[in-house]
Amino acid sequence: DRRPAARLDWILLFYVLGLVLVSIWPLEVTLRGADLQRKYHAGLIAFIPFREANLILRCFTTALLAVPVGMFVATVSTTSHHPVRSKESTLVLGVLLLVFIESIQLLILGKYATATDPLIGLAGIVAGLAISVYLHGGWRKLSARRSREFSTHYMTRVAPYVVAAFTYAGVLGVILCLPWNPTSDTQLLSSRFSQLFHAPLAIFARQSLADCLADWASTAALFAPLGAVWALAIAGPSIPQPIRRVLFGFSVMFIAGVALAIEIMQVQLPHAYPSLTDVAAATAGSALGMLAAYVWLRRRRRSTPADMLSSVG
Repeated sequence: DRRPAARLDWILLFYVLGLVLVSIWPLEVTLRGADLQRKYHAGLIAFIPFREANLILRCFTTALLAVPVGMFVATVSTTSHHPVRSKESTLVLGVLLLVFIESIQLLILGKYATATDPLIGLAGIVAGLAISVYLHGGWRKLSARRSREFSTHYMTRVAPYVVAAFTYAGVLGVILCLPWNPTSDTQLLSSRFSQLFHAPLAIFARQSLADCLADWASTAALFAPLGAVWALAIAGPSIPQPIRRVLFGFSVMFIAGVALAIEIMQVQLPHAYPSLTDVAAATAGSALGMLAAYVWLRRRRRSTPADMLSSVG
């Protein structure tokens, strides 16, 4: 049964909604290559973390703002028997929310987007989780109320899958951007940025349809394991179905963001041919991988005896 919402739950809900609104307002979203190029050269996009001039102050404020977010994701839509989520699921939900906000800021004119905020925000998520645990009696009391299946069979497997997903995403970025020989020609960069967002079908001018299909298939194949790993992390029976659907949606958006970030990095590489069609192929491949892993996991659960479910989540 769902835990009745307390006053603190409503305060945290409105705080998170307000934080998201402030982070993306004014909602001046752009997909124009020239706008994103100007934003990048103006220093409003930072793919490399911890490069800010006011780093200490930014880290402190970002972590502080993320504390209520950690409290919210740790307790939202929980049950009376399990009022606080496990460490693993709280971190997953918190990171996905922070990455979602930063991804939207990447496409908003005038907003600073940096890889620093999600990483530092993770510390705030941990602090928020610790506060929620304290308010509900501490880890010892919560652990005594958790069933062995909930605490051991699934949730202890979430963190390795999430780490594997982020690691694989980083490996994809390295593989698809090697050799790293960026150009400093601003005119060439402007042209390539514009072509990326305004001429997605220009790829047909330099490749045949068969070559394009082969490239898209290889891109989809590279990103399919990333979707499969996310599916294995999310498809646990201890996650409520509504939250699971939201997590699947966030996962697809995250993978699309990874693919777009790689294409933007390839804009700086004269030997690469970035295209939004590759982003679409990567997203489609990850979605197929996610679907295949989810279907496989459900079939395996149905054919596995109850006493062996611990091995499949």
